[in-house]
Amino acid sequence: AATLSLEKVTGFTATFNGEVLKKTLDLKVSVYYSTSNNLTVYKYTGKASQTEFDGNSFVLTLSGLRSETKYYYFVETVYNGKTYYGEVSSFNTGAGSDLDMNPEEGNM
Repeated sequence: AATLSLEKVTGFTATFNGEVLKKTLDLKVSVYYSTSNNLTVYKYTGKASQTEFDGNSFVLTLSGLRSETKYYYFVETVYNGKTYYGEVSSFNTGAGSDLDMNPEEGNM
């Protein structure tokens, strides 16, 4: 239904780029995040969601993050009434400056 990848992290935000693979009226993409690696859909610091899609690409941004902090996150996709969860991953915010993320180079 959709893919989502972490593209850029600053001292206070994390930006994900997404692509809609199959359009449907029942599509919701969410990122749950926490400073604890023991996060679940019931135990998390914050969540950002996208429910409206104009075209095949979208951007989802986590804002209000603390600088120089390690965050854990996972993606939840709801598609045609079924819920799918991605694995827990992590990123580190910087000291207020931009850090470009390139998964191919292992910077995540």
